[in-house]
Amino acid sequence: MCILGYPPEIQKLVDTFDPYRTAILEKDFSAVPEEALKAYHKFKNWAWEQDQ
Repeated sequence: MCILGYPPEIQKLVDTFDPYRTAILEKDFSAVPEEALKAYHKFKNWAWEQDQ
């Protein structure tokens, strides 16, 4: 699969959680705002659906 860019609504999700990507991957959720976590989970679900 080759992605040249995300749809605008998905890009907004990425822009929301991207500053906290390291904290999310290290599971340091205390450093991540709730909105960023929700955006990350929505993005993760969308990415999973694209690969099905």
